[in-house]
Amino acid sequence: MTIAGLRVALLASLLGVPLAWSAPPADQPWTLDSTNWQDGKDLLPDPVLKRLEKGEYWFKVVPVDAQKFHDNYAKKFWDLTAANEGKYELDDATCGLKDKATGKNPDFVVGMPFPKIEENDPKAACKIAWNFTFAGSGAGGGGATFTLNGIDSGGEFRRIKAFVHTMGYQGRLDGKLKDNPENLEGQGVTGALEPQDVEGFSALTKRYWDWDSKDAIWAYVPQTRRARRVNAAWWIQDNLVFVKRPVWIVEGQSSDPYYNFGKVIMYFDREMYRIYWKLVHNRAGEYFYTAACGYHFVKNDDTFSAVFPSLVIGVNDKINRAAIGGRYQSSFIERNWDPSYFSLRTLTHMSD
Repeated sequence: MTIAGLRVALLASLLGVPLAWSAPPADQPWTLDSTNWQDGKDLLPDPVLKRLEKGEYWFKVVPVDAQKFHDNYAKKFWDLTAANEGKYELDDATCGLKDKATGKNPDFVVGMPFPKIEENDPKAACKIAWNFTFAGSGAGGGGATFTLNGIDSGGEFRRIKAFVHTMGYQGRLDGKLKDNPENLEGQGVTGALEPQDVEGFSALTKRYWDWDSKDAIWAYVPQTRRARRVNAAWWIQDNLVFVKRPVWIVEGQSSDPYYNFGKVIMYFDREMYRIYWKLVHNRAGEYFYTAACGYHFVKNDDTFSAVFPSLVIGVNDKINRAAIGGRYQSSFIERNWDPSYFSLRTLTHMSD
């Protein structure tokens, strides 16, 4: 599987402190594999490091200019982020974003709401999560076609091609939309395109802009059958490179007793606020799953930029299976969706 121009971050320590290691100079590409796996001890989550040591994974590491990486977000975004200093705080009960001036949910937020986060801040984790949300919402909407591939040691056992269309109300770099009668943060439609046995599956999601409402999700699910099997490997190498980045490591625990996962450990880029790695535990506290995500950046000039995921790899270490989600080149930005498209009528007419 080839993903053109993909970049995934190889994680540095929590504080981003330079590490003493035997790798080549920082300005030279190099490979991290089973022959020098010890050099990844402070760079990778433990489950990934174990596969590296066994020779199952290897990483093509390239140098990155810190300022150029920073500039993947437009100057306008960084200026708006800086202007948010001191504007927002968090609701104690829900971790919801609160306007300091009114004590209520903000009317419209653009740029990251917390430009500076201190490590000893007891609310640092929630602030990091809010920065993650708004670092990814500048585009205002878009869409992509992608594949989901289920893979085990014997090869690929399932492949689904699908699409996703999203519309955002908060965080838009082009400003607040006039009409938002449902008071939404954003909404999206996704649907399966192939194989034929899942064609017509579709889902509608609406995320409300308040502290208490849960996401509203509707789904249309057709009858399914088994899919044919073909061979594939799950660790991607073609056009995939890694760069060393400083991160925040945040541990979360769902308060919803019906949520399938227990403890989740997430690795956020300390400057760009994208999640690169996620370690998932079950409700009993046992680790079982690692996810990795790669991104691409879109930028026209100093006034507009956006970031989209290019690739997700999810590995279940308990059953030694993986799922790969990769986007086709049809990924696009769309800031002028007709809001009526995000409706139940769309779901029921998806296969017309």
